[in-house]
Amino acid sequence: MSYYKRATVYLAMSRSRPALSDLDTVLKKKPDFLKARHQRGGVLLKMGRLDEAHIDLENVVRKEPGNEDAQRQYAMVNTLKERIEEVRDYINWNNYEPAIELLNDLLEYIPWDPSLRELRSECYLGLGNVIHAISDIRTVTKLTSDNTAAYFKLANLHYQIGEADESLAEIRECLKLDPEHKDCYPLYKKLKKVAKFLTAAKDTRER
Repeated sequence: MSYYKRATVYLAMSRSRPALSDLDTVLKKKPDFLKARHQRGGVLLKMGRLDEAHIDLENVVRKEPGNEDAQRQYAMVNTLKERIEEVRDYINWNNYEPAIELLNDLLEYIPWDPSLRELRSECYLGLGNVIHAISDIRTVTKLTSDNTAAYFKLANLHYQIGEADESLAEIRECLKLDPEHKDCYPLYKKLKKVAKFLTAAKDTRER
């Protein structure tokens, strides 16, 4: 019960990974704890792990056919899978606006899936909307751990729109995870020179 209660608190704080870890522990100790299984199914669904969510929710609705919330979530899984495939089809045809509309809807049900955020960021970039792409990639860094690729991408996007200081801040986050990262370290050296030059130019202008 302690693990289950802590998982509930984590979920209230939108901390899906530690919540899932606690629910895994609960179900290892007590596999027939249906409330925990239902809750884990819901977490897995929100994380986009739809096949695993389907298994947990099927287990719940089989044993509790009157559980309307579990029935609704269980019925939703296949629809969500189909919509994700639709998104990929749109993107394959460079049809970004309807892909974004679908992704906006999907993220209402699957808010903790970083891959959907990455897909939407690619769509925004396809439309030239760098600011929105940056916002989605920043969310990806919060949903994943040790994601050096996301920090590198953020640094490049900030650099493209002339935000050298922001770019430098993101590249430092990458280097905290891997001080000798093959892409981040060379960019860091370049950005330091650019930031130094811009600071000197600003100082000269303000004199």
